Amino acid sequence: MATYQPQVFERPTLEEAQGIILTPENGRSTAERWQSETPYLAGKVLQSLRDNQAQLVMDFGCGVGRLSRELVHQSDVTVIGVDASASMRRMAPDYVAAPNFIATGAEGLAALVAAGLRYDAALSVWVLQHCLDPAQEIDRITAGLAAGGLFFVVDMTHRAVPTDQGWVNDGQSIMGLLDERLERVAVEAYAAPDAPQDLLRSGWMGWWRKH
Repeated sequence: MATYQPQVFERPTLEEAQGIILTPENGRSTAERWQSETPYLAGKVLQSLRDNQAQLVMDFGCGVGRLSRELVHQSDVTVIGVDASASMRRMAPDYVAAPNFIATGAEGLAALVAAGLRYDAALSVWVLQHCLDPAQEIDRITAGLAAGGLFFVVDMTHRAVPTDQGWVNDGQSIMGLLDERLERVAVEAYAAPDAPQDLLRSGWMGWWRKH
């Protein structure tokens, strides 16, 4: 039986962290993907935030702050970055380099939500596919999402759970779990410029609203 191995996301340097956040695919290097896909996704998120007048945003699975950095430098939002990787949480504040960003773990987020914190929007990009229990994580995210708040998700049609036997597809549907809990606003194919063909075939992005 495969054993969950989340430590694959613990990386000692920024370069190595970036390499697991955006893995080289179909001849596209991490640096190339970072340069072309990041502005595309940031644009999608920023437009949603402006349309919904969001001020406080939670970036679930923020990593080193790839998208958080774009959001705080291109708008006046405040971002709470949440990640299971302690090494990436340590790198994120320096990478984002903005006073309106903080990084914490799931326990920190839970404590803030229990104390009454509510964020206007949340995002999770290429993250839920890797979670051992995605239903639990979706519930964790939506617990602090304000009523009417938007949840922006980018994921694949199949799962890729890190285990001691490689990346495993356990058959769970992220889109289905979201539909069970939230109101679907829109779903479209992932279409970042020059993205790897595998992602263009299997990637999707969607917006859900909390009732």
